Formats: sequence, C-alpha cells, structure tokens
Amino acid sequence: MSRQRKPGRDRGRPNQHLAAQPVPHRSHLGAPSGDQGGPVVAVCTGPRCAALCRLTGTGSESDPLNARLREATRQTTGGILISTGCLGRCDLSAVVLLTWRYQSPPPIALAGMHQPQRMQALTEWLPGHGPRRALFERRMAAGDLADAMAEAAEPQLLPPGS
Repeated sequence: MSRQRKPGRDRGRPNQHLAAQPVPHRSHLGAPSGDQGGPVVAVCTGPRCAALCRLTGTGSESDPLNARLREATRQTTGGILISTGCLGRCDLSAVVLLTWRYQSPPPIALAGMHQPQRMQALTEWLPGHGPRRALFERRMAAGDLADAMAEAAEPQLLPPGS
C-alpha cells in the first residue's frame, strides 16, 4: 500500500515546519511591562534537607519550609518561594537557591540553611535590596549568608606559585 498525498494539500518546502524554526532563548523574552521581576527562592525539601531542618527546628514535620522564610518572601516585592524535591547537593546540608525572575545571572547557592542563625539572616536580608545586589553585582554582605554562600561555592584552584 503506497501513501499518496491528498489533492489540494500543499506541504510547502522541506524544513518549513515548526521544528525547523529557531527557538528564541529565554533572555529574549522580556518581562511584562512594569514588572521588574523579583527574587526566586528555591528551598530543597528532599529527605536529608527536610530532616536537618526538622532536627534544628527551622522546619516542621508537616511543613519543611520555614514559616519566617515564607513570610519574608511575601514581604519581598516580586518574591517567589518554591519548594523543590532533592536538588542533589546533599553534601551542602540544607540548600537554598536564589535567582531572579527575568534575565537572571547564574543562581546563588546557600549551604547549611538548616542552621537557625543562617535562616534568620536570610529572612531579614530577603525583603531589602540584598538579593538584587547579590545576584547582579555579586556582592554579599559579610556574616552568616556570606559564609553560607562561600560553603556552596565551587572549589577554586590557585595557580602554582601563588
């Protein structure tokens, strides 16, 4: 049985279908007018991170997300809080990723966020201008969050003789 084209149906030139068209990169998609974006806080709620948060009191059995972090995100202009499954970085203890909506630079990972003093520092820092400075200018205020960011950073190789 041979397949024949139906009369009156023009298929056009080869490679003129949707899959052959270039897909615009996400950076070409602009924000809706007037929307400046905001920080996106992704909290790992995988088994290990959730257990660490429960043990230290920064999370509970019924809700692994910290209530103060939830409230701080609500107070942040354009802020979004996301609970994820395991992010696969169990070596960093409880992990929080910070990024920006619309044309974000690479995200910042914060390690050891099960520690109460680090979680408190994050909830105090989040509603201000800290997230924008940290992401776009790569400046983090000294203290618990700077330590959390340093622990999550990739190892840096020093050139020989330095």
